[in-house]
Amino acid sequence: MADITITNVDDAAVQKMLEHAARTGRTLDAVARDVLLKALHAAPSERLAAADRVRAMTPSTLLTDATEMVREDRDRG
Repeated sequence: MADITITNVDDAAVQKMLEHAARTGRTLDAVARDVLLKALHAAPSERLAAADRVRAMTPSTLLTDATEMVREDRDRG
């Protein structure tokens, strides 16, 4: 199995997962894996609703337009 690192996770989301892990006697890693797997197997409408909930956790965070990042990188030479 592969390993991944997820950065900039909202503190409240991590706290909720830690609390869930403690209640269920599981590790944070196990809870995070389940969250990811459930999101991947959800219907498209459920995935969009989940994305909206995550986005609502960080309303002040601006999203970066990947197109602009590619253009900036290309323009640097």
